[in-house]
Amino acid sequence: MQTRPSFDQLPLRPDDPTISAWRLWGEEDQVGTLNLIDADSVQRGAGEIRLGLRLSLNWSLDMPRTPDFGRQGCKFTHRVHHGDLNLVTLDDEGYTERNGKTYDPAQQLKVTHDELMECLTEQERLSGHPIELPRGDVLLIRSGYTKRYMELSGEEERKGTSVPPRGVRNKPRYPNAAVPLGQAGCCRGWRCAGTGSAATKF
Repeated sequence: MQTRPSFDQLPLRPDDPTISAWRLWGEEDQVGTLNLIDADSVQRGAGEIRLGLRLSLNWSLDMPRTPDFGRQGCKFTHRVHHGDLNLVTLDDEGYTERNGKTYDPAQQLKVTHDELMECLTEQERLSGHPIELPRGDVLLIRSGYTKRYMELSGEEERKGTSVPPRGVRNKPRYPNAAVPLGQAGCCRGWRCAGTGSAATKF
């Protein structure tokens, strides 16, 4: 297994964005940590299928109405990446509703690492079994953003795209090319310790 650098050892080259691991899997790599989804993790994931239910992560091609983060709207680049994924989903929307919290897509948003760990603990309690996050899994977070976004008026939606996201810092040299997670490094490493069996580093 390839040894990965710690977050303190990033970036790998001085001219790369802060905490990026560009070129860790080679000069031509385009998928980054998706390289962790190897044959073993795909085989393990296939063995976990019970009901065969599928869900779509698609959003209409003309959404969001006002592109944010400096985007220029919908464009197509045809490229194929092979490999199946094993997914773990955290229902942060359900967690926040049960705990009297809401997110407003027209304002600054953030889901903290502590909140995700509380959500994970609650989901383990409600399901009655530990939630495991082994190497090669993909973590999906259901925040309710899309549902709330679709309820915004045109003016609220335009206002929301002009508010810089809280906790995201970017060097002017890399405008919209890299988005470090967390405020003041609160999510560096995404270590899940002491939460059921999910003592895994994302």
